[in-house]
Amino acid sequence: MGVIISEELIDQIARVAKRLKNKDWSGEIIGRIWQNLKFCYVQLDDVELAEMENLGVIPREDVGVYLTAKIGQSQCFISANHKLIKVLVQQTGEFECLTPSEFFNQYLNPLK
Repeated sequence: MGVIISEELIDQIARVAKRLKNKDWSGEIIGRIWQNLKFCYVQLDDVELAEMENLGVIPREDVGVYLTAKIGQSQCFISANHKLIKVLVQQTGEFECLTPSEFFNQYLNPLK
């Protein structure tokens, strides 16, 4: 199992971690991603980002996250953003979309 990552996701992780705790925690999380996870880094195309934003199918603030999953050929999209998951399932159907708890229960629950 691997993680698909892009500059957009790294920026979002850094922003949220700084807001929730501090800059050092942000760096620690990002460092752990690079050191401990099997990942695939994808580059997003600015033209494709703009085109997707203009379509208006996916909320503007989530276009980079969606394109990261799409370009990385994700099998499963995991997010706590229920609005984004609903849009992805209804509008694209490109990958399985789960909340973190749904993912845990379906794939990681040791009691199964």
